[in-house]
Amino acid sequence: MKIQLLFIFFLLFQLGHSNTVTFKKDSIDYYFEELNKVDNPKGLLVLFNGGNGDPQLIDNETTINEYADSLDLQCIAIWQGEWFIGNSSYNLVKTIVSHANDKYKIPDNKLYLGGFSLGGFTTLRITELAVENRDTKLIPQAIFCIDPPINYLDLYQYCERELKRKCNIEGVSSVGQQEAQWIKNLLEKSLGNPLINNSLYIKESCYSSGGGNAFFLKKFQLLSFTK
Repeated sequence: MKIQLLFIFFLLFQLGHSNTVTFKKDSIDYYFEELNKVDNPKGLLVLFNGGNGDPQLIDNETTINEYADSLDLQCIAIWQGEWFIGNSSYNLVKTIVSHANDKYKIPDNKLYLGGFSLGGFTTLRITELAVENRDTKLIPQAIFCIDPPINYLDLYQYCERELKRKCNIEGVSSVGQQEAQWIKNLLEKSLGNPLINNSLYIKESCYSSGGGNAFFLKKFQLLSFTK
């Protein structure tokens, strides 16, 4: 019995404040993670995770959602694990944000976005596209990102350097090279070889030489942390 109680306690601790909310629109199922619960929220904070984009992991990896309580911000997390933000990813985020605004009765123009690693990239690109499309319902008031990959051309070049790097610590070099090879293959498959044509790298990146898509962020309150 004691072991069962400890196991139940462990599960509750792991789950934290996360609660999966599901809804259907135009015969399509959507879901997001509710990371806190605020009465009469003053705004909506949307978080995007890194890695495979699993929103259920965020509650165990950060206390930002708890801090959001003190700011009267309703906090949710949306799955997004794609490296390139096309129409499907953009519309998914837009649909969920619209539903959350209605569900929590969020005041107009009180949207905030933030993300970690690939989620930081998502935050930046969603914001850039919303501004480019003049999509006022998805243009946030402020954004933050932690260690996002913002320039895919630089990332490709980093992968090439990593594949040539030698490390004296056994196992460390091979792990880094495996990741670098995976990322390089993904970029080449999706965007081609940048030595031949880098136009798609510029188009899909948050930032590129000369600014690129970062032009759309020039009027934003942006906080970014990188290694």
